[in-house]
Amino acid sequence: LEHIGRKVAVKWKDAIKGFSGGFISGFISNLITTLINVFITTGKRVVRMIREGVFSLLKALKLILFPPENMSYQEAVHEAMKLIAAGGIVVVGVLLEEVVEKLVASVLFLAPFATIVTAVIVGSLTAIAMSLVTYLIDKMDLLGVIRIEETKYILSSIDGNIGETLIRCESVTEDIDVILYQNTPLSPISS
Repeated sequence: LEHIGRKVAVKWKDAIKGFSGGFISGFISNLITTLINVFITTGKRVVRMIREGVFSLLKALKLILFPPENMSYQEAVHEAMKLIAAGGIVVVGVLLEEVVEKLVASVLFLAPFATIVTAVIVGSLTAIAMSLVTYLIDKMDLLGVIRIEETKYILSSIDGNIGETLIRCESVTEDIDVILYQNTPLSPISS
């Protein structure tokens, strides 16, 4: 019963931690959206840009300030850089959406479908840009996170190979001992 009680207590702490982080970021995000809508008469896209930008910053800060247990500080910052870059790309995508929609609407036979065509075009471009930027951040490896992971993988492979080689060497040594023992004058005579 004590073991079950400890497990529940550990899970409960994680649940409260996750709830508080999500609640705070959601609350701040919605508060900013409401303030913008109340005090400034802007278009929906500008509100969405600001909201997405703030939301990615909050996610990045949360990751840096409260990284998961199995993640180092360097890894958290590396992943936060990707989140911030993705937020920036979403903001640029929203800006691009306005321009593309006007261009598509200016084509007579596409005008009725301008919103759908724009969503497909801009969504695709945004997804491709996010993938490329994430790839570039990983390739640049500013904090050496990828290099550290590669080194860990190589070392674990070498450790595994050393263990297997050691077992084979011990087996060969035992075989040699048996052969030497059988071929020495001190060995018992077999009948």
